Amino acid sequence: MLQVYEPKRKRNTEYEFGARSAYIRPFIESLEVGQTVVIPQGDFKARDLQGSVSSMSHKLWGVGSYTTVINGDAVELLRIA
Repeated sequence: MLQVYEPKRKRNTEYEFGARSAYIRPFIESLEVGQTVVIPQGDFKARDLQGSVSSMSHKLWGVGSYTTVINGDAVELLRIA
């Protein structure tokens, strides 16, 4: 028997697709082991930005190779390995 489902609704997002990664990439793409970078929150919420920084760092360098912290209105990233 054929079932008809409601079409999936698009989720309302706060930011344009790819906006956070485009903002973060210049800060971290050339980061070497032992270096720290401070990424100002800009137009984003610090918590959202930290999540994106962690995700991108994980994809670039893998598990356990970085640490992030929110410090005021910025996200600090330390590349460990």
